[in-house]
Amino acid sequence: MFLTINFFQGNTFAGGGAAQATIRSHDAHLRLQSFVSAYHGFATLGNEHVPTPRAFDSFPPFAVDLVGAMNVGGELRIQLQVPIAPVFHPERYRLLAKIQLTEPGKDRNPGLMRNYLASPFDAASNATVTIPNATSQSEYQVHARFVLLDTETGYRSQYLQQSFLIQL
Repeated sequence: MFLTINFFQGNTFAGGGAAQATIRSHDAHLRLQSFVSAYHGFATLGNEHVPTPRAFDSFPPFAVDLVGAMNVGGELRIQLQVPIAPVFHPERYRLLAKIQLTEPGKDRNPGLMRNYLASPFDAASNATVTIPNATSQSEYQVHARFVLLDTETGYRSQYLQQSFLIQL
């Protein structure tokens, strides 16, 4: 699928630049990056569409804490708590986890990490990451990069990198 977008005209967030900007300009490059970020964010959420230009809102500070893990019918379910202050509207965000499962003590290999979209946050800021077809082990080393996805703009936060052990 080829996608043609005219993101140079009518963009109120262009900062007063000329509508005839070339792709070589720094401003055009930043707008293209924002568009691609939003497009990929919406596609990850299962809502693939051409996003409209939006100003970038700062993401809330967040942390990820392991609550527990269990193996259910061959699926590994990792429950995480992601405390986000109510003033930031946590229901607006989803957690994307890029995860690699290894034997305890093994290092991460970023090329082997896979994306898993967590369930929406519940009232206690908990979300569950489900990894299908997980091998049955009693202990895993989990290497992860966590990103918040904004469901309104499609933008992604900077990642938070963590490693932890889970025992089933």
